[in-house]
Amino acid sequence: MTAEDIYLVYGGTLGGCIAVYLMVVLISNAVRR
Repeated sequence: MTAEDIYLVYGGTLGGCIAVYLMVVLISNAVRR
């Protein structure tokens, strides 16, 4: 399973979009620190 597959699977649902968005925000905050 590739990153694109995961993006398509989770991105296909509203909950998935929110989950991906939150994950990106958390990663961004972790990188900044």
